[in-house]
Amino acid sequence: MPTFVVIAHEYPRQFARLVERLSPYPVIVHINARFDQQPFEDAVAHLDNVTFLPTAERVKINWAGYSLVRALQALIKHAVVRTQPHDHIVVLSGSDYPLRPVEDFAAFLRDSPFRQHIRYFDVALSDDHYRRSTSRRHYRDLYIFPRASRGSILSKINEAYRRTASQIMRWHRPEPLPGGLSPMRGSLWVALTAECFDDIMKLTTPRVERCLKRVFCPDEMYFHTMIAATRHASDNAAGGVEPYPGRPPSLITNFHLIDDSLDKFFTIDDLEVIESSDRWFLRKVRPPSGDTLLDWLDARSSEPSDGPSARSLAGPNPAKDDVCAGQA
Repeated sequence: MPTFVVIAHEYPRQFARLVERLSPYPVIVHINARFDQQPFEDAVAHLDNVTFLPTAERVKINWAGYSLVRALQALIKHAVVRTQPHDHIVVLSGSDYPLRPVEDFAAFLRDSPFRQHIRYFDVALSDDHYRRSTSRRHYRDLYIFPRASRGSILSKINEAYRRTASQIMRWHRPEPLPGGLSPMRGSLWVALTAECFDDIMKLTTPRVERCLKRVFCPDEMYFHTMIAATRHASDNAAGGVEPYPGRPPSLITNFHLIDDSLDKFFTIDDLEVIESSDRWFLRKVRPPSGDTLLDWLDARSSEPSDGPSARSLAGPNPAKDDVCAGQA
């Protein structure tokens, strides 16, 4: 039985729809500490498959900062002890939504010929865009006004502060990772077995964290860099690291349908793309523009299903398909 871990910060009612669709599978939730958790708890009070992290373990998340990795670590710590070693822990966000019945996705995870649903490439063999994420220092978790709301003048001041610090320190390379670790990159939204996540956590030393704190978007590197140094490194669709696929990063997702822009929120107007996709989750959707689409997805998932297709069960195969190319 898979365990879902969800990072959310807005739209409590849509969050409740997601948790209900994930039922009866357990869901462990981290609400960004910058936001009030009570509306989310109220929205799912009628459901018994959801657990929220306690306030003391919640993190104030900054986009592209190591704070997101901290939140993920807190979720994984709780999920590992509640999940059988060979079962999966699935990472989702509050703006994700199932495209098909979740029980079919659980069957896909159970029957897949590989256990670790994660794709990654070597940053050193990529292009300047990705190499800059590790070749210079980034200060994404700095801020002057911790309570600044998104889009406000104070949040813009925070962003200017981060960019200025990163620019001033651009000639100071981050501390290199310990021997045996090379920066890898891929989509954050993965499904790994509990024993794999446990191995990753055990390998995460203070020095590893110190190194990753100063890279850009460490959430898109943490699991990928660490799994490459574990016994699970080749237990994915590609049999390990993939050749650099190019950009955009939406082309190296694991089981999500994501627009190439990475910024688009899907609506009912995107049905043609959605219906032609063999992915399991949609990213991104938000109210009210996505409400009609979610209604349609709920109705489709309630219809009788023949289960996952053979292609879906096999998963993306970078060695055979020409779909490999690179918050995805």
